[in-house]
Amino acid sequence: MIVSYNRLDLTKQTLDSLFLEQNTQYPFRLIIIDNNSTDGTIDYLKSLSVSCKYLQDIHIQYNQSNLGIAVGRNQALVVANKFNDPYLSTADNDVKMPDGWLAEAVDIINFNPNFMIGVNMEGGNPYPPITLNKKTFQLKPRGNAGTACTVFKRELHTKIGFFNTEYGAYSCEDSDYGWRLRLAGYKIGYITRMGTHLGENEVGEYREWKTECHKKTLAQFQQNCALYASGKKSIYIPFNG
Repeated sequence: MIVSYNRLDLTKQTLDSLFLEQNTQYPFRLIIIDNNSTDGTIDYLKSLSVSCKYLQDIHIQYNQSNLGIAVGRNQALVVANKFNDPYLSTADNDVKMPDGWLAEAVDIINFNPNFMIGVNMEGGNPYPPITLNKKTFQLKPRGNAGTACTVFKRELHTKIGFFNTEYGAYSCEDSDYGWRLRLAGYKIGYITRMGTHLGENEVGEYREWKTECHKKTLAQFQQNCALYASGKKSIYIPFNG
């Protein structure tokens, strides 16, 4: 499930990485929610032609305005719920996946079902490796879910629902999701190989906007964390969009 908004070149690199058969190596369907891109992304997506033996089908939804990342992820989850696949996966539109990432993530989860397993896009800083049930992977003991590239069982979605849309177009939705999944008894890990977050070192107006979004909603996120932990706010978030 990918949400796109402009950054056409990065979106192309992400999808090229995803469609490399050496990278994915596991049957998947692709769901893209576009938040009213204005840079040619929509034309590119409408003309998308893919040759990948693991790709089952593609579903693309075009919003009439930029509804933000949390709403976009939730819309993708609504589409995914129609198929009832046992695993769900999120990815940003500015990442490159390593060889075999999806097959490895699913394999780890098969033996460790209480984990969300992703690809570490955190600037080349690996977490300590652990081996659980004969599967070795990076353990992220604290922090958010790093939804730039994650895989998790459908049961997690059933338990905690959707992404929290209270934080606006972009901000703490992934941190909120990570906190709720930990409260639900899940843990976070990454496969052993690192990925590449192409937009991580962006500078200029877009980076300034993202930083300002975080500043505006940090206090609300911290308050929500306390409410979730105390049971005064449900860790299950519905979505009616």
